Amino acid sequence: YDVKTEHGAQLSRKEEGDGHGSVRGSYGYRDDKGIERRVDYVADKGGFRAVVKTNEPGTAKSNPADVEMLADPMIVEWSKWSRPQQNDRHQLW
Repeated sequence: YDVKTEHGAQLSRKEEGDGHGSVRGSYGYRDDKGIERRVDYVADKGGFRAVVKTNEPGTAKSNPADVEMLADPMIVEWSKWSRPQQNDRHQLW
């Protein structure tokens, strides 16, 4: 799927298998401010491997476990961001 929410966020997911136990896919999120994360992955006889591409503030290139992390964090003016209110409900899935 590839959908846009009523709040302007873009959500996507794609996956396919080869019929022999191997799966390849991706999923991602982009908010209305341009913050995004995309995960491309493969699961097969060699295990699960993922590449994460993001521009989320506070991230850095770091490869924990068997994950490759590609980070290009955005410069954010924090005064433009508001703190979530107690009654705000945000649910991705």
